[in-house]
Amino acid sequence: MKLDQAILLDDTGDSLPYQRIAKLLSFFGVSWRRLTLSQFIADAAAKLVVPDNCRIFSSAETFLRLLEACNHRPDSMPHSDQNIHSAFVFADGDPQVLEKLVQLLAGDERAELRHIHSGGEEFVVANDTEFCGVMASLRVPVSSSKEDVCLVSNIADTGALSLISSASGSIFLKLQCGDVPAFVSTSAEIIDIDGKLTTQNFDVRGQFLSAVPVVLYIKWAFAETCWNAPEANACLVIDDPVLKSTHGFVDFQQLLSLMKRHNFSTNVAFIPWNWRRSAPEVVQLFRENPARYSLSVHGCDHTRAEFGSSDRQRLYWKTQQAIERMTQHESITGISHDRVMVFPQGVFSEAAMDVLRRTGLIASVNNDVISADPHPRAITVSDVWDIAVMRYSFP
Repeated sequence: MKLDQAILLDDTGDSLPYQRIAKLLSFFGVSWRRLTLSQFIADAAAKLVVPDNCRIFSSAETFLRLLEACNHRPDSMPHSDQNIHSAFVFADGDPQVLEKLVQLLAGDERAELRHIHSGGEEFVVANDTEFCGVMASLRVPVSSSKEDVCLVSNIADTGALSLISSASGSIFLKLQCGDVPAFVSTSAEIIDIDGKLTTQNFDVRGQFLSAVPVVLYIKWAFAETCWNAPEANACLVIDDPVLKSTHGFVDFQQLLSLMKRHNFSTNVAFIPWNWRRSAPEVVQLFRENPARYSLSVHGCDHTRAEFGSSDRQRLYWKTQQAIERMTQHESITGISHDRVMVFPQGVFSEAAMDVLRRTGLIASVNNDVISADPHPRAITVSDVWDIAVMRYSFP
């Protein structure tokens, strides 16, 4: 199978946004190469073929110069007769350039670019599952974003499609460059996936415009090339419940009905200390529905930060006791458990991760990804975007 390729149309000499796009493409398994604008145009003049269905990544300034090179006629863009798949265009800090480009692509001189105030507005992702995937219809308060925000307004072009917008205009939109769809982001920032997390986990709301437009485009444009999970699974993890008919607001029979109706599963993070407290009717419910209900290990005694210690000997004893209790619970109830640790209160140390590996656990599930050690190791955006965080040499 011939792989789709990305072309970075770059006259800047490897500027930061292009570096970050290259890292994103590599992360998603997409082949790419860099061409200057003059190389791209010269190749067209010499009738050198760019890869079929190539995808172009370009700053607004470079893309505008590309159109100026063909007398402002998008339909005569170099290589357009070779079936360029699409283009992703990002702002490069000059609002006037971006505004001029949008006016040219939209064929509407009234289109304008202006800043948005945080106020009470929201970013709204279009209800377009083909392009936006699981992000479709998502709403994020503008005030959650740490980024400088500008948007496009007053576009009369009926062919323009707003993909991310606020009440005041579009932040990410699809326009046409002749027969080539051009996806224009008004953000001058591209997320750095090698950047270190400054909070306990990655929150897309704080980097919404730098991350979402470019990733949506990559996942759409390279749908057959970039890595994808074979399916989107939904597993609800509930910490603490004793296996009795009800536990707080949890009603296991009612929950089973909801799982069947909406097609998801539930994992109970089971406290090993409760190994002798499971009710027979709930045990039967779990045994009869193994595709819906499962158990994982939730600490040992569920005491405060019990896996946040650096004392390996104590951690080893705790983990062994947890495993023994879960084994005893299985022998009594017949309910097997996954050898996966859900840390109580989300607190863990590097020593705890090492002990889990040495005691045969295969993974941990946690809200927080930075350890509780005095000097925790750095965790990057790409670490948490990956299938699993592997920085702790576990499993």
